[in-house]
Amino acid sequence: MQTTRFAHLAFLAAASAVLAVAQTPTQRVLGVVTSVDPAAKQLSVKTDSGDIYAVGVQDTARIVKTPPGAKDLKEAKPAKLDEILKGDKVIATGLLDANVKTLEAQRVIVMSQAEIAKKQERDKQEWIRRGWTGRVAATPGAGAQAVKLLLPAAAGAQAAGAEPKPVTVKITSSTVVRRYAPDSIKFADASTATLADMSKDDQVRVIGEKNADNTEMVAEELVYGTFRNTAAIIVAIDADKGVITAKNWETNKPLTIHVTPDSTVKKLPSFPGMGGGPGAPGAGGGGFPGGGGGQRPAMAPGGNGGGAPGRPGGFGGGPGGGGGGGMRGGDMNAMLERLPQLKITDFKPGDELVISHTKGVRADEITAISMVGGVENLLKMIQARNATSGPSLGGAGGGGAGGGGMDLGGFGGMNQ
Repeated sequence: MQTTRFAHLAFLAAASAVLAVAQTPTQRVLGVVTSVDPAAKQLSVKTDSGDIYAVGVQDTARIVKTPPGAKDLKEAKPAKLDEILKGDKVIATGLLDANVKTLEAQRVIVMSQAEIAKKQERDKQEWIRRGWTGRVAATPGAGAQAVKLLLPAAAGAQAAGAEPKPVTVKITSSTVVRRYAPDSIKFADASTATLADMSKDDQVRVIGEKNADNTEMVAEELVYGTFRNTAAIIVAIDADKGVITAKNWETNKPLTIHVTPDSTVKKLPSFPGMGGGPGAPGAGGGGFPGGGGGQRPAMAPGGNGGGAPGRPGGFGGGPGGGGGGGMRGGDMNAMLERLPQLKITDFKPGDELVISHTKGVRADEITAISMVGGVENLLKMIQARNATSGPSLGGAGGGGAGGGGMDLGGFGGMNQ
């Protein structure tokens, strides 16, 4: 699970450049090394889909090690099989037998796990220093060259009822603009887009040059998406397929939840003091699923200036409640970060969940970015408040978890 944002994408970019020399997708294996056997001249490689391939590496195979972020092999250096370590990323090309999941490698491109981690930390610090996370204040018009964002107020200011901070992001001809694909939690699947594709309350992560008073930015890279929080009650679990059949908690309609190796799965412990008296609406605090991460390749915002782009990892906070008590988003995020990663087999029919996901192609089928169980008390609280103040879960901005000032914000994380 631990692998946010640029390292994986850069690795794929390097792979695409290198493999442009007439290899087809069926002639390569891309994944993480799970074991190395120099005596048998073999690697075990686990792909993003979870398949494990036995990769034979004979003396005639070319092995090179390339730095994270490389777009070609100009900086690649020759390497030996025994220099490849468990956890390194590799692309092996050669003769593939998909039926028995073996590949006789003619070339192996290696990216060191340690070097990936160093780059991720550098990227994380860069996005903290030069990045913003917010939601779109108004739908940009056709041909727009700028977008207005609302940045969440700092935690202390949120408690005091401060409004989100408005800023302007300017787009130039060199700005890279991407949008998350429906039903995908991978940054690598994000497609080229324009501001005209944006909608009000879409969540945005952007990096660039800010002006002196931090009210404007000239964007270098911008990624956005439409995220939702959905509550559900488990009906059945298919662990082999990673599929949960459920009922939508709000509508009681059938819902299919896909849980992938990239999904963050947690369960809240029982604790008192959840919720509090009604409060004025305020900024939800999270903005994007992802939270303080910077360890997986999709987005990892979790508040203004959060981590480098990484895999979405939590519940984004659209408008949430100001709250009169209970746990604030930052406290919840910190607690969730410390909780262990679970499997869907750790849940059972009847359990209640809150799932963070992209806006998918179908309303009754979603892919979990993050899934949290143990939310029965939270949902009861929301249900009671819905009776007097209207729905507070879901919504266009990903929806805060409601009127108690509770934000199930990001868990952190660059996927793959």
